[in-house]
Amino acid sequence: MFKVPPFFVSFFIAGISAHTTVDVLFYNAENCTTSVGAICTALKPDLCCGSPSYLWSSILAENFQDAASGTQVRVYRPNGGNICGILIFDVQQGQCLVTGQTGVISAAAFENGTKRRRRGAAAAEGGCTDVQPIDAYFYQPGDGFRYIIDAKNSTHAAAFDAATDSDERAEYIAANFDKKVAVGAYREVTIRFSG
Repeated sequence: MFKVPPFFVSFFIAGISAHTTVDVLFYNAENCTTSVGAICTALKPDLCCGSPSYLWSSILAENFQDAASGTQVRVYRPNGGNICGILIFDVQQGQCLVTGQTGVISAAAFENGTKRRRRGAAAAEGGCTDVQPIDAYFYQPGDGFRYIIDAKNSTHAAAFDAATDSDERAEYIAANFDKKVAVGAYREVTIRFSG
């Protein structure tokens, strides 16, 4: 009888328990530096994250965990009530996508690994059937930190929704943040977006 060495069993179990995830940050400004925004943390493959209530101007993909080589985050704009209606662009880890337009990004998703991708509405068909809600809202004032509130906290969510503009949202987050984290470096990717 063949006996499996213990280290193979440990390696196999570790492989099963590994979770492939990415963090996606949506920004209301056309850069990933000073802005109010939203975060989808630990987004799993083939899940979409976003909100029909807000449109964003730039997006940052970071904290790829156990992702295969070539993994990219797919960035979408809405179309016909679907928050993943039209594929705009794909971004890699540490890239900030700047669309050049205000309020065009509605959601993001990713597939683990490299696949051939098409742009436009045809590329998005059938996507976003499983949607992860926004996990947190943040204010990034340019001081090297990101101030975060829990979007699933009903008090925070109500205050964020009730604010009439980004300045009010920034003030609320600065006064009530749950967590403060250092901001990392990123690479900017600018596209000329038409449509």
